[in-house]
Amino acid sequence: MAWAMTAIGGIDYDIPRSSLAAGEAASFTCRVESPQQQVYGVGIDLYVTGVQGYQIFRAAGAVSAGGSGTVHVPVTLDGQRLAQMSSRGGAMTARFRLYTNAELSAGSASEVLDLGMMALKNRIAPAIGAVTFSDASGAKDRFGDFVQGQSLWTVSAAVVTDPLAGDVTVASRQLTLGGRTFDLEQPGALGTIDQSGTLAWSLTVADSEGMTDSASGTVVSLPYAPPAIAQLSAERYRAQVADDGAITYVQADDGEHVRFTLQAEVCAVAGANAWSLAIAHGGANVTPLSAEDGQTIDREDDRTLVTAVIPANERRVFTFTLSDWFASATAVVAVEKASAYFDIEPHGVGVGMRAQGTAQSPRFDVGWLARMRGGIEGVTIYSEAEQPTGGTWVDGRPVYRRTYLTSFSQSDAFVPLGTLPEDCAQVVRAFGMLYTGTQALLIPNAFYQSLDYMAAPLFDGANISLALGPSFGTNAKSCALTVEYVKAQAT
Repeated sequence: MAWAMTAIGGIDYDIPRSSLAAGEAASFTCRVESPQQQVYGVGIDLYVTGVQGYQIFRAAGAVSAGGSGTVHVPVTLDGQRLAQMSSRGGAMTARFRLYTNAELSAGSASEVLDLGMMALKNRIAPAIGAVTFSDASGAKDRFGDFVQGQSLWTVSAAVVTDPLAGDVTVASRQLTLGGRTFDLEQPGALGTIDQSGTLAWSLTVADSEGMTDSASGTVVSLPYAPPAIAQLSAERYRAQVADDGAITYVQADDGEHVRFTLQAEVCAVAGANAWSLAIAHGGANVTPLSAEDGQTIDREDDRTLVTAVIPANERRVFTFTLSDWFASATAVVAVEKASAYFDIEPHGVGVGMRAQGTAQSPRFDVGWLARMRGGIEGVTIYSEAEQPTGGTWVDGRPVYRRTYLTSFSQSDAFVPLGTLPEDCAQVVRAFGMLYTGTQALLIPNAFYQSLDYMAAPLFDGANISLALGPSFGTNAKSCALTVEYVKAQAT
């Protein structure tokens, strides 16, 4: 708000805007404060620098003496008068009047005041300067142009509005790029564009007065597709020597080398889309293929991708990862461990499978259900001599067995049965039978009718005894006790 003072009272007025062109309408809101006499209206004598004379604008509005009231004075600049200016615009000043008669012809005027407004012969449209597209992903820096579906597009555009109209602003920016439309509140990010080729763009800018400017052009987007593995297979093979000495490589279930069939594609991009093929297997990692730009990969029964020995008795998983500058593709293939009906190796024999033995641990492996119709020696045979059971203890040590036979007549005693072998490290199980005439009792037997009939083995160091209760009498008795044990680990 601004203030104008006349001889009969003051006027508090607003500035509707900072620029006004020929033919445009504006309205000054004038609040009359405490006039000394009746006011019938308010007037504005409007001056423009470079224009002879002034334009008079009036509006009726009664304000009683000592009171207050608001009068709206409409203003429209005359184009013919503004045509006198040598330049396109001129500063606006004004003298405010309070009219004291109903005809609005007599009254009191203020001094000439600067309105802080610019009168314009005409307005000019906004002007678009340089339009710049950039790539936040770094792809454009590497490849020289944008890349389809990968570049992160951003745009900036310099826009200049009418320099004589400080109240005119940019109202909208609308960009069309590759058939897509973006409303740009401010220059900013556009995201990815999934198109390639020469893309047309156009930018239209409108200012707050509805005037527009447009710019257009083209920008290049290079075609791109992510790496793809279309086919991957693997098989074991071995070398075969013919009578004439020629070597061929044939599929072999027990082969200890693996060959691969691979079909894959890496998109070429401006000669700079470097790529590599990595293979992970069994804790190893190799990178057998790489190049400076994309290409088609077509390998059949390729023996060079993985040259390491793959043991026949091991299932091996191979993970192929094909990577370029932007992305990667992964595929997995496996070869199974070799199978067999009957297999004889230097350190083992396999039935229904490949032998799994090693020099340190020879084995007889059976992959099928076994029916030992003749028994298993050392497991089903009991002997007073040491026998291997074929089993192992929880820590992997072999379990051995020995049976002790003893006849005696006493009871209520510890009956000696024998001693453990010198290399025995730990007893893991003991079981047997006590024979008393026509009766036979399981050992151990901690309760039979009463504790007087207890029969239990006792190991005291290397000595083995049978603890008997007092009710067995003095008649002839015998027992058979089988002891299973392990020996100390070899050092």
